[in-house]
Amino acid sequence: MILPYQQRLPRVQSWVLCGLLLVLPHSLSAEELPPFDTTQVWVEMPPNRPVIDRGPAGAWDHYAVDNPFVLVEDGTYYCFFEAQDKPFNQGGHERMGLATSADGITWKKWAQNPILDIGPPGAWDHVVAKLPTVTKHKDRYYLFYSGRDGKTKQIGIATSTDLKTWTKHPENPVLQSRPGEWDTLLSTHPSPIFERDGHYYLLFRGMNQKTRQQGLNVAVSTDMVHWKRIQNEPVIPTIEETGSLAVADLGGHYLGLSQAAGRPYWQSNDLLTWKKSGAAEFTGKKVDTVSNPFVSNGKWTIVYEQQDRIYRAVLQPR
Repeated sequence: MILPYQQRLPRVQSWVLCGLLLVLPHSLSAEELPPFDTTQVWVEMPPNRPVIDRGPAGAWDHYAVDNPFVLVEDGTYYCFFEAQDKPFNQGGHERMGLATSADGITWKKWAQNPILDIGPPGAWDHVVAKLPTVTKHKDRYYLFYSGRDGKTKQIGIATSTDLKTWTKHPENPVLQSRPGEWDTLLSTHPSPIFERDGHYYLLFRGMNQKTRQQGLNVAVSTDMVHWKRIQNEPVIPTIEETGSLAVADLGGHYLGLSQAAGRPYWQSNDLLTWKKSGAAEFTGKKVDTVSNPFVSNGKWTIVYEQQDRIYRAVLQPR
């Protein structure tokens, strides 16, 4: 028997989740959603073959494609990803691209990639523009991303009306790093912006140094542009080293899939208090950052970074 989420709160390590409401094709209603069972396994499909590969020599995406985020709009799947042209020690940069799919299985890169470039010399994002997460608000799309200038890493936004042509906001970065604090560097997560009680909540990763001492915090806004930390200290402490966290909205409850060792799931009722609850299992051998879950062909699906390419996995029984 599959119980409603509210009846299976954190006394158990694993549970079956019903009614996950994150980035779903418009044709699906809550009643039509497949169950989300955290005891099942993320099975790589097709095995050992990327669904979005690197570009040819000399291309903007030749060196790596990774950190995907998926938005489903009117039956089309949009995968936003970052890509690198060459190693940083050879003058490399990371920019953002787009691939689309009609079924969530076969993907085609947009011919006009990259959709979001780095800034001009001296800009806050002149080295990288990466780690996309996209949310629709009213008649506009908001792309949140991490920018780096060689000294620090901060969060900015770009907006669009068609998901392909993006304009950076003049007030970027909209969430700034804090030198000398636990969040000296900032990164976005592959999670949408969550709306609660007329406010918008942005989950972000802070770290004291690159990929070290990583914690999770939350910023809040009333207009999607002006953001304020909800508290000074992280809501998931740096000792947990959460890394990237892909969080799903379960209708007032939140489930996050962590990049940390052991790949724990985290759950919360309010985005502020989090508790570990079970762990994800993958058949992929070197799974790195994962996208937000989405439904494709009746199955919960993710795409994820593995060896600088993007692969796909489907949640399946053991």
